[in-house]
Amino acid sequence: MTSNKTSAYIGSPVSFTATSSDPNSDSIRYVFTWGDGTKTMTESLASGTAATRTHVWSSAGTKSVTVNATDSRGGSSAQSTAISVTITVAPTNSAPATPTLSSATSSGTVETIYTFTASTQDPEGDQVKYTFDWGDGQTSTTGLVDSGTSQSASHAWAGEKTYNVKVNAIDSKGASSAWSGSKAVAITVPSLVPGKATLISPTGSISTHTPTFEWNPVTGSTSYTLMIKNGFNTNILQNTYSAQETASGTIRRVTPPQDLAPGQYTWNIKTYNEKRSSGTLSSSTSFTVL
Repeated sequence: MTSNKTSAYIGSPVSFTATSSDPNSDSIRYVFTWGDGTKTMTESLASGTAATRTHVWSSAGTKSVTVNATDSRGGSSAQSTAISVTITVAPTNSAPATPTLSSATSSGTVETIYTFTASTQDPEGDQVKYTFDWGDGQTSTTGLVDSGTSQSASHAWAGEKTYNVKVNAIDSKGASSAWSGSKAVAITVPSLVPGKATLISPTGSISTHTPTFEWNPVTGSTSYTLMIKNGFNTNILQNTYSAQETASGTIRRVTPPQDLAPGQYTWNIKTYNEKRSSGTLSSSTSFTVL
């Protein structure tokens, strides 16, 4: 009989293999005696066929394992030479301490990468890895590092929201710490102040009394205010339109329903971002309605 190990922890399997031949080539069964008051009998096997069986013990101590063979006519062999297996209690593995989580970030903007750092100690000095929960359904797990070694992970958020970031640690034996306290990060869409619109038309003399106004789009502008003054520098129209309302290919275009009487006019455009912060007022352009 042979064994794959001579020591193990309580609950850990140990395998034994026995081989025997019958002088009359009768089939045989093996009976393994495990040294803990239990036995295992195999099925009937051809003479000379090896059998392997596995056993686990529920108590500590030195276990004396033997095997014998019985043929199909009832003849039994002597017990084999005993193999001693030392069974011990597995050492206790304690989880790492709850990690500390640090970052210089408490607010930021979408699609910008921010870094957080975690650190913990493992009671047995085992290596640890950290899992960062970013609060948006995503996590990041580091590789194993020595106990007490800080590890950092980075993340970018896609939506405008306050996210709660936390971290836990898992040691190399699989024990997991509690989650750290959360750190809130307020993520917003950056407020890009739009620039100045470049006016296209109308300009010069026109014959229509309901002209179409055209200008080039401005990055970051989500709405535009069209302002028209008459020859006396009096505002006669000030309407605001969304970028979607004015979109027309690669330019912005709008035709107000108001009729303009013959005379001289000036017009300009003011831009606004999504938070209604205004950009620079465009230069004025003059036109004359005939």
